[in-house]
Amino acid sequence: MSQETEIRTTGARRMGAWVIRAAIVLAALFGIAGNISRGVALSLGRPPINLGTEPLPGLPLDRLPILLQAELREGATGTVEDSDLVLRLLNIVPLFLEALTVVVAAWLLLRVLSRVAAREAFSTQVVSRWRALTGVLLAGGLLTGLINSAAFLYLNWNLGLLGMDRGLDPEERDAFLGGDYMAVGIDVPHWPIPVIIAGLVALALTAAFRAGAQLERDVDGVI
Repeated sequence: MSQETEIRTTGARRMGAWVIRAAIVLAALFGIAGNISRGVALSLGRPPINLGTEPLPGLPLDRLPILLQAELREGATGTVEDSDLVLRLLNIVPLFLEALTVVVAAWLLLRVLSRVAAREAFSTQVVSRWRALTGVLLAGGLLTGLINSAAFLYLNWNLGLLGMDRGLDPEERDAFLGGDYMAVGIDVPHWPIPVIIAGLVALALTAAFRAGAQLERDVDGVI
């Protein structure tokens, strides 16, 4: 291979690596943007950005991820900020947790790609980072799903649905929801399936890279 061809090949390889890194960063940003904005709005109880001069109204209760519908009785008032604190936390924490999982996973993947680009695909660092990436994706995805499931059970327990009844009277129920609601629709718990699947893929790749690292050591030993 001539020097000119080698320079061209190296340049193309670097450009390809840069494009892949940029794609990972953009995917991560798009992946966390919705969760971060929803989490901040729910934490504040109102939209985080106010372009006008008047105070923004509080968010309706059905903005909680676990709810599909929350219809107030005529003349009644109520917002997310008025509802039970534990219910709000069980809906807010998974949003930030899923976003954090994506950010850390993207950072680890970029570190892996940097070692691969340096032709150290089967180094100890790469294998350990694949292992860390697997743990972050699986732990973050499963924990997010479990907290969302806890929100589902907690809401049903307080509203006396699905055979679960905390025994709240109407006034206590209104205090729990933060208003007099005549209709409440509950969604199924959200499990971040793409994150969990990505964790399983990373687990398989960890095994493959560990086998490649062992083969590389064996070959070096023979030589």
